[in-house]
Formats: sequence, C-alpha cells, structure tokens
Amino acid sequence: MAISTYLKARGLSSDKVMLTYGVSGDKAQNKLALTQFNKLLKQHGSVTGKITDIMGSVWAHGRFKFPYLRGTLWEKGIMVDTFETATNWNHIDEQMQQMQEAVRTSLADECEEVMAFTHISHVYKQGASLYTTYFFRAAKDHASTLSRWQKIKHAASLSLANGTATISHQHGVGRDHAPYLAAEKGKLGIQVTHDMLKSLDPEQRMNPGVLIKE
Repeated sequence: MAISTYLKARGLSSDKVMLTYGVSGDKAQNKLALTQFNKLLKQHGSVTGKITDIMGSVWAHGRFKFPYLRGTLWEKGIMVDTFETATNWNHIDEQMQQMQEAVRTSLADECEEVMAFTHISHVYKQGASLYTTYFFRAAKDHASTLSRWQKIKHAASLSLANGTATISHQHGVGRDHAPYLAAEKGKLGIQVTHDMLKSLDPEQRMNPGVLIKE
C-alpha cells in the first residue's frame, strides 16, 4: 500500500500505531491546540501531514457505521460485544495481554474460539483506557448463547479484578460488574460506599441493592 510505503520511508516499521484525535472550540482555540499537540507528537517520532489527515478522514467517515455492521453479524450468527477498563501506563501491555487471553480461551470447554482485539480509547497523564471488542459464534438457542456471553464476561471481569485495572472506565458499574467491585475497592472502600448510600439515599430511591447488597 502507498501509505505503508510512505510511512516506512519516514522511519515507521511494523510496530507503528495510528492515533486518531480531534479538537473542539473556535478557530483560534483549535489552531493553538493542534499546534501544541503536533509539537508534542513530533517529540515522540510521529508522522503527520496530508496523508495522515486522509487516514483520519477515512476513520471519521465510517465512525458511526459499526452498529449496522453489528446487526448484520448478529443475523449471520456472530455475536459482538465490548468491555472497557483503565490502568496505568506501566501496566498497559500486561493487562491487555491478560484480558485478551482470558476472553479468547473463555469458551475452550465448548471447543469454541473467541476473537478479541483492543484499542486505547482515552489517554491521560497517568494511564489510558483499554477498549476491547470481541466476537463469538451464537449457540443453538438463546439460552445457550447467553451462557456463552456470561462465560466471556466473567473471564474478562476476572482478569481485571485479578489484574491492575478498574472494573469499568466510563461505562459505569451495574449488576454485571458489581460482583467484581470489592476486588478493586477493598473492604474499606465497600464500607465507605455503603455508608455513603445510607446517608445520601435514606429512602433507597437510587437503585438499591445493585452495587451493595444489603
């Protein structure tokens, strides 16, 4: 491909990654933000320019088409789901490998394969969010398909609870994630959450019994 040849000529080999980013605000704010950000990227060996702008435009063009692809896959018997977490930079590679391996082998008892891949969706000074998408084959009926999803979900959540990451980054913690919350918060954290809910929601109007079992 022309893009690969161009990037190779610019010194980027097979270990290259693509960073998609954008800014918002008025023209003056955007110009300043882009100037500062591009300067930071160049300090770390990035390649920017018209050809990379084209790549970003291609990504943006199909940004909101995935739900339609997901629907088509479901009709073909391929289930698709995602989960996300966040961890410190020094744990990114290890945590990603652990959770992807957990997902890929989660249906081994049924001799079924699961395909999983991960991208970094949000970056911060201290760490980043890992966002994993996985595909698995639907079973013969809805109950069996749900059982497969539950196995995958448990394997993924367990890899986070036993690792160095949070059980949720931006999706929140509800019924599915609640069983793994104690591993992250600890006994004291769970007690503080319990006391806070008891004080701030004495009439129990805010989904009682979801995060903390009474």
